[in-house]
Amino acid sequence: TRQFLDVLAPGGELVFAALGRFQLSASDLEAMIGRNQALKGFALLPLLSSDILRTSLSELFDLAARSRLRVTIGGRFPLHQTGEAHRLLEERRATGKVVLMPG
Repeated sequence: TRQFLDVLAPGGELVFAALGRFQLSASDLEAMIGRNQALKGFALLPLLSSDILRTSLSELFDLAARSRLRVTIGGRFPLHQTGEAHRLLEERRATGKVVLMPG
């Protein structure tokens, strides 16, 4: 999160989308106030009704059953490298799904 604040323009707005782990300290917030910067959070899930969610999941499962989904693999790791796989995710360096391979 610090790297985002370092490049955020005075008067800029920092937007956190979806779910994730973000860390802002009190001093970060004080610095943002001093630079007239804004912080905003956004998530789609609370905006969805149960009917929309049910319909969307039904369509998703249908596509999966018909093998119509393409998954981007961001990394494959043998089980003994599980720690490295987790670091990749925690540091948000993965683009796509991270797969653990048995054996």
